[in-house]
Amino acid sequence: MVDLRPDSATFLQWTAEILTPDNGKMMYVPKGFAHGFQTLEDHSMVFYQVSEFYAPDYYRGVRWDDPLLKIEWPGPVTAMSERDQSWKYCEPAQFFALNGIVEIEAA
Repeated sequence: MVDLRPDSATFLQWTAEILTPDNGKMMYVPKGFAHGFQTLEDHSMVFYQVSEFYAPDYYRGVRWDDPLLKIEWPGPVTAMSERDQSWKYCEPAQFFALNGIVEIEAA
């Protein structure tokens, strides 16, 4: 999952966890974060819930291979939906605009 909150100390940083039936782990993805998943075994089942009704006009995403994020996936990416393939690379300014912050100071 990737922190997309511009005012966060971990803005644009990511974390990952391997979830298996044996380890019983789950992940909670808070508001302001992006999530992605990669199945590591054939015939895997993924179940997730969301806090709002599906509203495609508000759907956003980041590219799985974005050089700004440098996400280290556990294996090669071999299958992906057309929608997920279509996301553009990140520009930090877009996240400031989404959160209502107008001015961006240069680093």
